[in-house]
Amino acid sequence: MKENSAIEKKSLKIVQGDNTNWRKLAKEAVCFANAYGGKLLIGIEDDSDLPPDGQLIEENLPYKIVSKIEQNTINVGLQPGQSGYNLSSFSKKFIDHPAFLRFTL
Repeated sequence: MKENSAIEKKSLKIVQGDNTNWRKLAKEAVCFANAYGGKLLIGIEDDSDLPPDGQLIEENLPYKIVSKIEQNTINVGLQPGQSGYNLSSFSKKFIDHPAFLRFTL
């Protein structure tokens, strides 16, 4: 899966750890919102089609990402989509250890 005007892949490092960069992620969200929307895949490296083996997403991270995008933008919101390999709806019972997150703008 290649990146294009409708798909953007971001490393998990952008939202957790020492390299967290909420402003950069917010900028990507604004670009999609100003265009035709798109899918933001968090947890997949630019040069990969799949997340790294053994990668797990913290349970509260999707909520944190949505909150941080709302805090760093005006009228831009992410809509969580199906994520990881264990497909499930974004609800009270989120996914048991997904490998990546998918958001739609």
